[in-house]
Amino acid sequence: MANHLHDKLFKEMFSDRDCAASYFRSFLPESVTGVLDLSQTQLVKGSFVDEELREHHTDLLYTIPLNPPHTQSATANTTGQSAMSFVHLVFEHQSTEDPQMPLRMLGYSLRIWRKWLDDGNSIVGGLPPIIPLVLYHGPAGWRTSVRFEDHVATDAETANIFAPFVPHYGINLTDLSHYSDAELRRDTTNALLLVLLKHIRDEDLGDRLPQWFDMFSSFAREKNGLQRLRLLLLYLLKAAKMPPATLNLLCERVTPETKEAIMTTAQLLHEEGREK
Repeated sequence: MANHLHDKLFKEMFSDRDCAASYFRSFLPESVTGVLDLSQTQLVKGSFVDEELREHHTDLLYTIPLNPPHTQSATANTTGQSAMSFVHLVFEHQSTEDPQMPLRMLGYSLRIWRKWLDDGNSIVGGLPPIIPLVLYHGPAGWRTSVRFEDHVATDAETANIFAPFVPHYGINLTDLSHYSDAELRRDTTNALLLVLLKHIRDEDLGDRLPQWFDMFSSFAREKNGLQRLRLLLLYLLKAAKMPPATLNLLCERVTPETKEAIMTTAQLLHEEGREK
């Protein structure tokens, strides 16, 4: 299964502000979402991932202003810089974990801050916080620490000695294998996407699909839902090779509009295969 299928789906889906904001509400701590004005989430152009690693993970960067009274901080008042934060979302589409991810994400954060300064902002007013998020859908689960300091070679005796010189930095990891399907459904905007990402490598995916038929119609009712559904179906048909019988059964269970989107996508894929 080509990695570009994962990348295209991730970027198309999470470039939508409502989808990104819904994901943040579901998978960031409430203490964080409580200070963010998620309704004003904005996508930033560009990528901060190492070019040689783009076969393994893809990223999107967002700016999100802070809610009052956090917008009234001293730095915002004295420098004229708006009170905001970055959220850096990285999609890790390898089938196994990357133990170096905390180090990589720290490097990406430094690049984001450097670009922010190069854009004419001043460090005098304080750097905006960056929330590093990693979405992972490997089947085995993530086992290594997501804290950078845990990967620095110190023992119990020297840890406190070197602590002032070691960055205290951690990533917020969404390991889909650690969530039940019911828990993933709580993100109503992205439920179908997340469940399919979780199970896309399962050999019995075709048998599981009927359990999720209700989500196809609800997904289509979301803002830009039919357009996003076509993309999701294209990913499903290409990556998992959905059996025709399952596709026919799905068409019997959904609304006429959703059925049309399904059949159009299947026909498009069929024509594409015939041309090849």
